[in-house]
Amino acid sequence: MLLDTQLLSMKTLITFLTFISCLTFSAAQTSMSFYYVQALPQGAYQDNLQHRPNGIALEFMREIKNVKHLQAGAIINVAMYQNEDFEGQADINQFQRAYVETNEDDCYYIYQGVLRYFLNDTKSNITPYVQVQAGGTTFFSNLAVTEAPDDSLESSSRHYGTTWLAGLTAGTLVYINEAISAQLSLGYNFSGNVQYRSSPELDNLALYRVSLDDHLEKSKVEHVSAQLGIFMSF
Repeated sequence: MLLDTQLLSMKTLITFLTFISCLTFSAAQTSMSFYYVQALPQGAYQDNLQHRPNGIALEFMREIKNVKHLQAGAIINVAMYQNEDFEGQADINQFQRAYVETNEDDCYYIYQGVLRYFLNDTKSNITPYVQVQAGGTTFFSNLAVTEAPDDSLESSSRHYGTTWLAGLTAGTLVYINEAISAQLSLGYNFSGNVQYRSSPELDNLALYRVSLDDHLEKSKVEHVSAQLGIFMSF
């Protein structure tokens, strides 16, 4: 039953993204945005993270032919919620304990199709817009463990899981010139449950981690998303 539900959700997601792609191929004006994203986790997701995720996003949009002020396209966002260097005594295995130094990056991808409606022309001084977005998110980690002074023990990466991610966003363009506008937005993303690596408090001895198999959590990853960047039209 669970497998059937996951397959149905994946088919729905693929259908939606295919629909968005078809719209962009029949489009006119093209725009691209590059911006900084600050995420504000909600609920259990917030409880499991010590740091607020932040990252960068790239967005590609096109106006829908014969539909004024409507754009369709896609957004790719890569964000990180932990990039830490730790050191201390750790259990390498059941027989060995050593003083180690670790570097850990905990991150996720977001990939979504987007439909956006501008309330007026994008060449206006202020151009508010609203949008709906839907797609998925995937969590992953990179971990490097070194035994002092310089003996490399392990370098590993792991993808934990993927779930759907959909939401609503409101934003505005602030006109700079014919080709460029500043872009600001605030949105909310709803999600399914997904597994990810938690980021415990720094004073917790568990921070001396030498395996990506522990400190895993599973919850919804709903969050507020604040974005600031540059909108470029062609």
